[in-house]
Amino acid sequence: MIVTQVEADRSGTGLLLIYTGGSLKQAADPEQDQPFLLWTHRQTRKSVVGSVLGFGIMGGIGESPFKVKGVAYAGALEFYDAEVEGGSRAVLERLEPELRGFASQRFLPSGWYDIFPFLELDRAAAHLSGTTLDNIARRASEWQARRELQGIYKVFVKLLGASHAANVFGRLMGQYYNFGQHKLVPHGKTEVYFEIGGCPSELATWLPTVILAYVRTLLELAGAKEVAPTRVESTPDGSFEGYPLVKLEARLRWK
Repeated sequence: MIVTQVEADRSGTGLLLIYTGGSLKQAADPEQDQPFLLWTHRQTRKSVVGSVLGFGIMGGIGESPFKVKGVAYAGALEFYDAEVEGGSRAVLERLEPELRGFASQRFLPSGWYDIFPFLELDRAAAHLSGTTLDNIARRASEWQARRELQGIYKVFVKLLGASHAANVFGRLMGQYYNFGQHKLVPHGKTEVYFEIGGCPSELATWLPTVILAYVRTLLELAGAKEVAPTRVESTPDGSFEGYPLVKLEARLRWK
């Protein structure tokens, strides 16, 4: 089958793929857990899959200007090995070949890598785990936070206390991403304000889930109780190289 028509869906976040040879239609919504269908026509597949994943017509897999440090990818693969049935190999096997090639590389901790394929890895892991994308993203981030904040770091975080630990992490948060303006500002002793400006709209649900889960785990390790984030508010924030951007805001409160 060949895609003969591509339309933006009503939410503006995905695509509606309409195929010849039948009435099959699939809304390629970022919140869906099933993998996207594959297409035999390479040129069509590349352009459409690129658009679905957020790469758009400006580049292919791994070529977007929005990057994340390799330590995040490496940590996710280790999480899949530890917590997903079949491990990272099963996750990779569910990916489209070009995407699998990208995700199979060796990720250098300090290297910069396209962030958009991350969603598809988490989506494949969610499918294998019988859960949602949001749930697997949150679990993976919590797992990585606890893994990274062990030993002397856990003691250090505990000594700092919740609000000071959040302030320190807020200054470091921007080093994980090459885009956006990141803020994590304490308000008193039991609340922090979270903001990311210049975030690609395709990441507007997944990225705050990842970051807030990490911060919540950090706060809990620092002694905070009953940490709860408010609803994430999203507002338009211009564009960059044709990618629409949003500003994301939320608060975390605890006892």
